[in-house]
Amino acid sequence: MNKLNIIEIKAIDAYENLKKEKDSVLLDVRMKNEFESEGCPDLRPINKELVKLTLIMPSGMENKDFISEFKNLNIDTNYNIYCICKSGVRSMKAGLILKSIGYKNLYNIIGGFSFGWKPEGLPSIKS
Repeated sequence: MNKLNIIEIKAIDAYENLKKEKDSVLLDVRMKNEFESEGCPDLRPINKELVKLTLIMPSGMENKDFISEFKNLNIDTNYNIYCICKSGVRSMKAGLILKSIGYKNLYNIIGGFSFGWKPEGLPSIKS
């Protein structure tokens, strides 16, 4: 755990936790074109659905609607939220934002999708 209370976790461990935990979500904060070109985590084998919510827009600006869009998902503040992006930077920022609005159980996937999830051979799908 880092000083900001966001737990750094390996992709394989996050996937195993998502399998076991009923009250957990995988939040991918990449851009739509990244889903299309690189693919995304596939949670169908564990009967879950990936939550996609862009944090940084193609312009490079932060998505000003990120908080309201996330709140509209009605995810309980006690759920375990696993954040993922391409490399782990935007997902850490997303975790900090979620912490600021009351979420407690936040995880950042080390290496993100490109350097953590895919190299581990975890299920993925082209979007």
